[in-house]
Amino acid sequence: MINSNEFSKIFDHFVSFRPVDDLKPGASDPRTHNPIQNRQSAANISAFGYSVPVFVDATSTILAGHARLEAARRFGMDGAPVVQIDHPTRAQNCADVIADNRLAGPAGWGIYDNTRHAGLDVGF
Repeated sequence: MINSNEFSKIFDHFVSFRPVDDLKPGASDPRTHNPIQNRQSAANISAFGYSVPVFVDATSTILAGHARLEAARRFGMDGAPVVQIDHPTRAQNCADVIADNRLAGPAGWGIYDNTRHAGLDVGF
């Protein structure tokens, strides 16, 4: 169980707005994105705005959000919302990002399985 001191660490990360030119692609993006996915990401951000920021390390190297940064560039945006992750080691930063991506994969969709029946065609 997480105590309140540990839980407060979760909120130590604040979203900031940083120039897209200051954000550096990671040497190895743990996810691959084809042009169709990049267009879908851009369309989603166009329709709904940024609901998930770009995650970077202390050097502004992208840990997660390469496609979201590409969308910002596609729209000619000056900046993008960013959360800086500061684990003690680069390996921990990478492990956190990989875990975040992998944990979402096997999850179900619940109510969203029926979005088309509710007239909510999100286009994917």
